[in-house]
Amino acid sequence: MYRQSSWDIGWFLTLPGRHDESTTQMEAYPGQNGSSSLSQSGKTQVHSCDNGSTPGSEIKEGALRLSGKSELGNEQLRGGKKFDPGTWKAQGSPCGHNVYLCTCLAGEQKTPEFTKLNPMQKVPVIVDNGFVLTESDAILKYLATTYKVPHHWYPQDPKIRARINEYTSWHQTNTRPHAARVFILEVLMPRMTGNPPDAKKVERALADLSETLDKLESVFLKRQPFLCGDEITLADLLAICELMQPLGSGRDVLKDRPKLDAWRERIKSAMKDTFDEVHMYLYRLRDKARL
Repeated sequence: MYRQSSWDIGWFLTLPGRHDESTTQMEAYPGQNGSSSLSQSGKTQVHSCDNGSTPGSEIKEGALRLSGKSELGNEQLRGGKKFDPGTWKAQGSPCGHNVYLCTCLAGEQKTPEFTKLNPMQKVPVIVDNGFVLTESDAILKYLATTYKVPHHWYPQDPKIRARINEYTSWHQTNTRPHAARVFILEVLMPRMTGNPPDAKKVERALADLSETLDKLESVFLKRQPFLCGDEITLADLLAICELMQPLGSGRDVLKDRPKLDAWRERIKSAMKDTFDEVHMYLYRLRDKARL
């Protein structure tokens, strides 16, 4: 998944489960002008990225949807720049929180305030009562082990957990870069440069991605419905998030692969409405690409 895009936000907010009663309210601030609020106690900031101007919204403890209302005014959110309230939703999160989107194409992840959170100037970032954590994989596992979520996401069984870790390690040098390359070439770069995709580069990227898809089918999904066993886990969320990204150009890389397509349908069934809601922006890009 390309880190400086809006695609890094949906998956780590889709852990179904109830907020543990002992945890605090969670709050998030934008990358540009949020440092003044970082010292508040009992708060968690969640920073993700967006290539548009849609802001984050508030979610109360125990709720499953963002309300579309922010505790901060528009001027405070973006250093005096106004923008319209967004409709982005975070479904089934493990705890109450607020989330704001960082406009990475505008360089908000490079501001001094955001750099204090993550010197790497990358998203996502989560701050839980002063504990700052980066990287999608690490954040998912932290949430699954810190908050009350169904055990199947990251089971305590050491062998199942090892299988999840095995996939997520493999993911970083296979699924992620290969799906991201297609996304960058066909979705991101044309939007940034105004030029059509380089056909030869796309062809090579698709060939690399095809090898990864072969491995997913023949190894991880060989005899089981999900990547790491009989139940959906964090591994499936990481993988499907990446493999949905090429859809932004109208390219569905799973539709002609029955085993992977059926796996996607099982994930959709497990996630219910959450799946489509967190991919809504991709669906809109897909629909535009068809015009």
